[in-house]
Amino acid sequence: MSYTYRARQWGILVAALLLSGCAMFGGKSQSSSVVPEESGPSEAEASREYEARLHRTVRSELRAAERREADGTSRIVFKKPYYFKEYSVYPGADEDYSIEFTEKESRTTPLSAETKADKIRFATRLHGKREDARVDQNFVRGTGTETVSYELRNGRWRRLGSLFVADKTEELVAGEWQPVRERAALPVLEAEEPAGWWRRIMFWR
Repeated sequence: MSYTYRARQWGILVAALLLSGCAMFGGKSQSSSVVPEESGPSEAEASREYEARLHRTVRSELRAAERREADGTSRIVFKKPYYFKEYSVYPGADEDYSIEFTEKESRTTPLSAETKADKIRFATRLHGKREDARVDQNFVRGTGTETVSYELRNGRWRRLGSLFVADKTEELVAGEWQPVRERAALPVLEAEEPAGWWRRIMFWR
């Protein structure tokens, strides 16, 4: 086989390889262009959505409290070692509250919040026996502000606890609400809620 024939074969082979390479790489850039993925919501948009979600939660809780008040029912509460009855009223509409959001440098808990709302809490005196609390109809009225703490954890708002501080306490005397003359046995009651968080109630001052 002559040198010229072998050179011609090598030339054909190299040309074929070059053409196939252009088809694989050069052509691919046109027919198989990469489509950019749609970007998710920005951090600001996500934050606004979480804030709106908490607003909906707070309004729902206030409406639920209003419905319970419409039923006119009170419940017996046990805070070791005492029993008493209580119910609460939120005099403002379900829009009459405030929320303060705080950003945190944490991926799991990027936001926390505190809500404040006017509240009127009715409660009986403290009793050592459940039956004594059940028959007690003498309620003390506390008027003040309730602060509820929340934390955004893994995309969900979790209620940490609540604090009610009464600006004034009154008792019903001869059909009229008058300042309480006798201090209650315990100014602060504290107990762990079923969800595992701590709830403080400051009622009598």
